[in-house]
Amino acid sequence: MSSRPTPQRRSRGYSVKTVVELLALLDKLELAGDAVAFRGQALQRPLVPDIGRPPFLQQGKGYDHWIDFEEDLLNKFQKLSHPFIADRARSEWEWLYIARHHGLPTRLLDWSTNPLKGLFFAVQEFRHDDKDSVLWALEASSWMETMEREKRSNLKDMLLVYPPHINERIVAQDGCFTVFPLPPDHGDFVSAEKTRLVKRTVEIVIPAKARRTLRAELMTLGLTHRTMFPGLDGVSRSIRQEYGEGWLE
Repeated sequence: MSSRPTPQRRSRGYSVKTVVELLALLDKLELAGDAVAFRGQALQRPLVPDIGRPPFLQQGKGYDHWIDFEEDLLNKFQKLSHPFIADRARSEWEWLYIARHHGLPTRLLDWSTNPLKGLFFAVQEFRHDDKDSVLWALEASSWMETMEREKRSNLKDMLLVYPPHINERIVAQDGCFTVFPLPPDHGDFVSAEKTRLVKRTVEIVIPAKARRTLRAELMTLGLTHRTMFPGLDGVSRSIRQEYGEGWLE
């Protein structure tokens, strides 16, 4: 773990239209290093995990405690996923990493250590090309390589964790997570940029008109559904994207 305590701040007003512009901006802002992570979002929305957004937010508040809702979701995932996951002992945190990378709403929010892979998630789907998207950069004051000493029920502050390479998608996406504490008393999740962990967040807008150009540039650099989602799902998604977008030619 490493830490560099400084006042946190949020920067806005940036916009990029090409990969070259993005890399130049990150260099100018000195956004690099072990404590920096990137998240692409097709739509601008708060930096909270899926479990803290509708409709899961309302369902979670229907339980006695947030931990009960999380436990229910995780138990269902474990039960139904056994035929698809090689048998071996896994910790609760490893189960959460795997479940999140396969779409289960959890307390984890996905990030990448690679800005271009973060950008991929901002622009990947042509169906959102009528709206601006956003690439977030987060600079943390500390990070962790393991959560195994942390009890899920006792976590008080958001943490940035670089999980072990237990899943091929985590490897392909250079994945990392912000791990949120569960709110007490049926409260709402605190957005990542407002937590004590964060030194700085930068919001970079991707104009709607630039999304297609950026997809083409990322494809040239080898960032496609096929490489970002190893396996048959990624192959199918690449083909769907190619032919689905092709009709716009």
